Amino acid sequence: MSYEEVLKHSEELLTVFTNDKLEEELLKKIKTTLTEIHEIRRKQNEKVKQEIQALLEEADKESSQLQQLKDEGKIDRRVEERRKEVEESQQQQQKLVKECEEMSKTLEKSQQDQNRLQEELQRIQINSTQALPEMRYIVNLFSNLTGITWHFDSSEDKLEGFTCSKSDVKPFSLDSTKVSPFFISNYLWDMIEEDW
Repeated sequence: MSYEEVLKHSEELLTVFTNDKLEEELLKKIKTTLTEIHEIRRKQNEKVKQEIQALLEEADKESSQLQQLKDEGKIDRRVEERRKEVEESQQQQQKLVKECEEMSKTLEKSQQDQNRLQEELQRIQINSTQALPEMRYIVNLFSNLTGITWHFDSSEDKLEGFTCSKSDVKPFSLDSTKVSPFFISNYLWDMIEEDW
């Protein structure tokens, strides 16, 4: 699968699953990772091409200078300097090859991470499509039985909502970090019992 296809699929998935924050974050992470990998690979390829071009130009320049130096009798000293430069160029080339290998390993690891994230996303989608209808049914059933309506947009530590009776609406807001679960259940039952 090419980078463009993966990017296209990740954008399509992002559009389809905008209602689920976890799925959106996973897809954004996949897209960001792929974009970074593509950009790093492109830069490395450009850098290698530039280095090769510079080495070729240097070799041409050296061969023309070598001919001139033969005529002047200074060849031994210049040959030694050029050998050192060639050795440095070879070391630099080896370094670039090593960097390319590392980038390939990074790319492979990123692709494995992407595959793992896609599998996790599929698993989450399957679980959510199976669990959501059942959870909605249970919440609706308890709401109908108790008359409690919950505010699901409050923070995780807060239990907020209201109870309705024939003549009154009683809001509640409890901090689960400050009171015990026993207190919470008794408080809610007391609110419901008053209605009965």
